[in-house]
Amino acid sequence: PVTVYNFEVADFHTYFVSGSAVLVHNSCSGKPTSTNQMQSQVRRNQAPKAVDRVDGPHIAGQQPHIHFKDGTSINMDGTIHDKINGIPTITKQIKIWLEDNGWSVK
Repeated sequence: PVTVYNFEVADFHTYFVSGSAVLVHNSCSGKPTSTNQMQSQVRRNQAPKAVDRVDGPHIAGQQPHIHFKDGTSINMDGTIHDKINGIPTITKQIKIWLEDNGWSVK
């Protein structure tokens, strides 16, 4: 039998453990990171390079959304924010960042 422990590592959502480099994934807390906090990550170069900015809703019924440097954008629930500009390419790095911040990825 293998002993398994249930714990979280602060500031790291995924991390490697043991000499075998086992990838571990912290559970998601359920409450998404605020758009202000995510935009702060963008300013501090802690977000994927493809992310241009994170905006809150501008009008009633709109979701928080992310604009990418290629002009595309995505809503918090994973839907396309502005279809006229195309569909964003969600890389593995972007997907992990979005999920780490409580966003859905479709």
